Amino acid sequence: MKLKEKVAIVTGAGTGIGRAIALAYAQEGAAVVLVGRTQETLAKVADEIGALGGEALVVRASVSKPPQVRRLVEEALARFGSINILVNNAGVFIYKGFLDLSLKDWDDTIDTNLKGIFLCCQAVLPGMVKQKQGNIINISSIHGKIGDANLAAHCASKFGVIGLTQALAREVIEHNINVNVICPGQVKSNWVDEPEALPTPLSTRLKPADVARVAVFLASPDSSIMTGSVIDVFGGTSVRIH
Repeated sequence: MKLKEKVAIVTGAGTGIGRAIALAYAQEGAAVVLVGRTQETLAKVADEIGALGGEALVVRASVSKPPQVRRLVEEALARFGSINILVNNAGVFIYKGFLDLSLKDWDDTIDTNLKGIFLCCQAVLPGMVKQKQGNIINISSIHGKIGDANLAAHCASKFGVIGLTQALAREVIEHNINVNVICPGQVKSNWVDEPEALPTPLSTRLKPADVARVAVFLASPDSSIMTGSVIDVFGGTSVRIH
């Protein structure tokens, strides 16, 4: 098991990519702190982890609220004693033309997608610095590298995630803390419950489990030399192989 005896916080863990990462980490031996705003979906993921023989803690919290972020880290430390891995996956997606975007749309997107990562990193880093070890994995997007119409707020936040990741990686490298970012393409989240079978062609849409495998790699000793890296997991969403 690549993550045995590690403790991971996964935000946005109730559905989609977050759920897939949480389950993959549990399968690799990590205890997982499941963070999100919907208790029921988090509880279902916790039950799935329990069925795998793993251990999970559910913390209902919004990553855009500083008191709630501080509380989730306190609860994680009280339960497990340390935090080795942070996956900043929580996000919102608003598809609107630029002139139709409200200030609330903009603030909600930036607060969750970018400020939430800032707050979670600030909350876990003191412990990681003290223990001289840590892995932070931020989830950006194909739209963190390629701007698109009707996604101004989303693109601004996801481009920002990459800049934040690389700046932070340089700042904490002396403390043996790795900070990397995954940029998924368009993920077909309703495939999440399909059993894993043979690899699918690159022309098919990504599944959350495809992104989760990369997140396992970045949290494991296999990627110990990597920091500040931007990993594209686009599948067939940006290129077609003929």
